[in-house]
Amino acid sequence: MIVRLQGSMPPALLAAYLRHPIIGARLLEDISGTGTPGFSMDTLRSLPLRDISTDRAVALAALVEETDQYRQEVEAGAQQLGEATAETVFAHLDPAEEA
Repeated sequence: MIVRLQGSMPPALLAAYLRHPIIGARLLEDISGTGTPGFSMDTLRSLPLRDISTDRAVALAALVEETDQYRQEVEAGAQQLGEATAETVFAHLDPAEEA
């Protein structure tokens, strides 16, 4: 789904808000009885948002972006560590690797 913002809210800030478990629950609370999980645009439009200053919105968006970047770097490092561990185990257990 593509959400086009009106106003001055930074996209990263809205994305972080929408990722919050409480907001997710609000979005999905009206889908009981449907075969496909999801939410409607009307439900999305009806979410209440507090109006905050542009300075605060920019600062919070910067925090979100920095945190997301850090998380991506940590996940990439964990992926590399897992791959290196698998290679080490393979080198010790695979008979073809014996020197």
